[in-house]
Amino acid sequence: MGGVGAQRKKQETESGAGAPYIAGARPQRSVSALTDAELVRRCRDGDREAFNALIAKYQNHVYALCCHFVGDFAAAQDLAQETFVRVYLDLQGLREVGKFPAWLGKVTTRVCQRALSRRSRLHHEDIDALPESDLIDGAAESPAEASVDGETRAVVSTAVGKLPEAQRLAVTMHYTDGLSYAEIAAFLDVPTTTIRNRLHRARLQLKRGLLTMAEREFERHRLPEKFADEALHEAKVVDIIWSEGPEGDRFPVLALAPTDSPDMRLPIWVGFPEAISIHMAMTEQRSPRPMTHDLLVRVLDAANARLLKVVVSDIQDGVYMGTLLVEFGEDVKEIDCRPSDAIALAVRADLPIMIAKKVVGQEDTWTPASELGALVDRCAKANLVITTRAAPGDDEDE
Repeated sequence: MGGVGAQRKKQETESGAGAPYIAGARPQRSVSALTDAELVRRCRDGDREAFNALIAKYQNHVYALCCHFVGDFAAAQDLAQETFVRVYLDLQGLREVGKFPAWLGKVTTRVCQRALSRRSRLHHEDIDALPESDLIDGAAESPAEASVDGETRAVVSTAVGKLPEAQRLAVTMHYTDGLSYAEIAAFLDVPTTTIRNRLHRARLQLKRGLLTMAEREFERHRLPEKFADEALHEAKVVDIIWSEGPEGDRFPVLALAPTDSPDMRLPIWVGFPEAISIHMAMTEQRSPRPMTHDLLVRVLDAANARLLKVVVSDIQDGVYMGTLLVEFGEDVKEIDCRPSDAIALAVRADLPIMIAKKVVGQEDTWTPASELGALVDRCAKANLVITTRAAPGDDEDE
């Protein structure tokens, strides 16, 4: 069987970080020595270490391109994290694994363009009412806009902003982390000579002093060292607790723990049916007749489908968003769902639950296990309940 039911047995025969490689055939190389194609194949088999290696290798490429689009270092870091969540979900669809850098560049561009589109909708203004000095293309601004030194920021922004777009992008990518001509060319899917010529023309236009100032600005805003390890957190359900609201109502709360920090917790409020379903799966209890999630497992098995990944991918207006990745033969489908349903299936398939950095925030708001009960009580009494509804407006899982 190729479905979820067969997955637990399959994983019990695998060793290492979830990648089904045969032990004893030959010594396995360190992930740092693997090619992009080898890393991609391992990622597809669930090797988390390989995925982290891909992030570490290309995080600065992605960050630089995001900087170019949004002109703000903090926003660019958020978009870089969002890009790698997208990569984690879309990697199964990459047909030519040897062209991963160019594919990654296109994924990054789409993420940035969607973000700019959202920003445009949320902050729409009547352009005719703006002064001419404000009519500056945001994508044309250098990431030096985030500089603390206002004078330096203005000088660098003006100088780099006057460069043609292709040259601006080359300068941003080269000076963000010293990316080579070949690395930038592979990521943007253009010839190396094109990047060399763009940088040469940009340097001719920028005075040496301005170029040094620009380099310092990029140097000050590099990604944190742990970026690769924190883009996605791997977690599992360790407990189900109960919270009591101000009117005596009781709500079940899932307690998720990251695998690398087992003493920390993330609470997710769910509905009674989902809590019962997850509890029965965790304790390996069976109901007389199939529950909804057991039925879904059987349907996947009957369709020869396989659940690949479970991700708590976003949080919007206090609502967690979930994503399933399901393999149907040679086709892979991404399915939007409530995290409570996704988690119920993950427990049955013995899959880790991946949580996007955006969900826990930049400050990693995991709660110590010893403080979880008090936190849940405070939230419940104040009616601050974070739900797992599929979309705002549902009446379930409050």
